[in-house]
Amino acid sequence: YRVVAKLGTGGFGTVHRAAHPGIGREAAVKVLNRAMSSNPAIVSRFMSEARAAAKIKSDHIVDIFSFGALEDGRSFYVMELLEGQAFDDYIARRGQVGLRNLFTILYDVALALDGAHAQDIVHRDLKPANVFVMRRGTVRAKLLDFGVAKLLGDGDYGHQTASGAPIGTPVYMAPEQCLGLEVDPSVDIYALGAMLFEALTGQAPFAAQSFVQLANMHASKPPPRLATLRPELGDALDEALGKMLAKAPEDRPRSATEA
Repeated sequence: YRVVAKLGTGGFGTVHRAAHPGIGREAAVKVLNRAMSSNPAIVSRFMSEARAAAKIKSDHIVDIFSFGALEDGRSFYVMELLEGQAFDDYIARRGQVGLRNLFTILYDVALALDGAHAQDIVHRDLKPANVFVMRRGTVRAKLLDFGVAKLLGDGDYGHQTASGAPIGTPVYMAPEQCLGLEVDPSVDIYALGAMLFEALTGQAPFAAQSFVQLANMHASKPPPRLATLRPELGDALDEALGKMLAKAPEDRPRSATEA
């Protein structure tokens, strides 16, 4: 692939727009920076995303179709080129997302999660920054970043983390995930509920100054009723949100599309 332009730079590396010189197919190439490429744990996490995406094979998950290392040792993978914006930027620009577009976006995410869960893969880091919103006549979405995904029942798969270490983004983490306990697909259902709450109200269901405070809120405090933040919503969605954000995993919906 021939690099055409830089699309963005983050803490881990850079994403480029690229084109295949023979057939002209466009793609996005994500390249780890040199410092990260020298860290085996980071490289493992980076490559586990490509392996997870390949295993799931869902139209609602970004397609990663090649990966390897450059001559200077930097790791890379090649993925489909998406036109649009991350869901966190989408929320920030709109403040509160309209219900029709919101449920279209989150239903696409739910289909992606169900596809992952069917392959015994738990995302573990579902958040708006890992959802990409596209407009193809209508609003659609794809799920990104399976870098910290966990394949249930297979200790040799993908990125390995220290036992008992909480993995994910605390604002969206289920109580058991905050505690570093074993996870199952219900942690993704909880994160989906936290995303729904944030998209409806413009703020996360819980906020605190420290991880410990936030973990305690996830474990013991009920989420605010939507009407306290958006009176026009009434209480029609509170029951569904309450189930998605249930403290006990067994009290949450059994699938993302059910949620």
